[in-house]
Amino acid sequence: MKQSLLKKALCAAVSTLAATTPLQAQEIWGSLWSQDPDEPSGIYAFSANPDDDLLTPLRLGDNLVANEGCTWWNGNFYYINYSGNEVAAITMYYACNTDNFKPIYNEQISDNSYLSLSSYPDPKTGVNYGCFSTADGFGVEWAKMNYRTLDDRETICPLQKNLLAVVIDNNGQAYAVDEDGNFLKIDKETGKQDIIGPTGIHSQTMQAAAIDPETNKIYWTVQPDNAASGLYEIDSSTGKATLIKTFLNNEWFTTLHVTPTPKPTAPQKVADLAVRPDNLGGGKLSFTMPAKTVEGNDLNGYLTYYIINNGTTLKKAQAKAGSRIEWNFTWDNYVWGDQTFIVQTKNDAGLSRQARLNVYVPTSEEDAANGIADIETAHEGQQLLEKTGCYDLQGRKTSRPQHGIYIQNGRKVIVK
Repeated sequence: MKQSLLKKALCAAVSTLAATTPLQAQEIWGSLWSQDPDEPSGIYAFSANPDDDLLTPLRLGDNLVANEGCTWWNGNFYYINYSGNEVAAITMYYACNTDNFKPIYNEQISDNSYLSLSSYPDPKTGVNYGCFSTADGFGVEWAKMNYRTLDDRETICPLQKNLLAVVIDNNGQAYAVDEDGNFLKIDKETGKQDIIGPTGIHSQTMQAAAIDPETNKIYWTVQPDNAASGLYEIDSSTGKATLIKTFLNNEWFTTLHVTPTPKPTAPQKVADLAVRPDNLGGGKLSFTMPAKTVEGNDLNGYLTYYIINNGTTLKKAQAKAGSRIEWNFTWDNYVWGDQTFIVQTKNDAGLSRQARLNVYVPTSEEDAANGIADIETAHEGQQLLEKTGCYDLQGRKTSRPQHGIYIQNGRKVIVK
């Protein structure tokens, strides 16, 4: 049974200073817990660039709320999801890959001690350390557990206060934000705490935290008392939290993951990614190769590109920078139904960011009528949607779309 302590669903997050250019800003993925039907729960991507307000859905679903502990590890996401109330509740464990966030394994959880208010994996071992529930559900303790295998749970010491955000840096050093807003340094093997300093923020709402694996910067998403939620960076030497940006709709994240940042001379992300199904289990995928580096210089010559689906590289080839690519796939590629396509490019400096497309690939005209053909981003298209009309994700027609996802002519369209 879910206990009152865990119902607070308190987590924490750490944040990073914005990079020098928008394209070099860190991209963060987060598990959004939402009660807003216009912005459903699920996994979203957003930038650490303070001038970029876009939240891009990677996959939607209430079962993607990682509110009781998780691990992002080697392209996989392992997490515990609690849903319900005191009358009827269920706690589930899921494992999925981060290409499409579809569960590849799940089971129901009945052991309260598996649930963490906030925890984080050691980057060397993948074992989580943090603030876990006691077995009876009425207390908290510093403990460790392997969420990848759902075992090796070990109590280290009792805790007198809730820890709302826990992170572990590249050197294996654990840090946490406690319920009083203090930033702590913690010996992960003994649980010994030392106060570094106050964050300057007090909050009893949903929080999340993550470390940038390349810089050791700490990102934190939190809603301070009497203020809007936002993305912060915590200075690990002083504990002070600095606001990077506020979230437009007061979003709450339960976990964060900082994705790799491309090198300045690596390619930018591909553009105009689209899929046109043929209603026979295949179709045509198209995109434009990048013509610029991340730092904005011209790209010359050929780049390598990868088309990925369900963790498998469907095609690897080379193409000239700035060229248009079209790739035909067939029923034999086994990519029908609800799919996520990923396209990524590479030069000598390294990989670009991923371009991702959620798409329904029908196997018949009937399936096509029931599915959503593809997803597009409306950069300048909001006026067109207002003129022609569209539907929200609940099927309600609207002529005044705001920031979010809408359906028009069988396609999902993101309005920035």
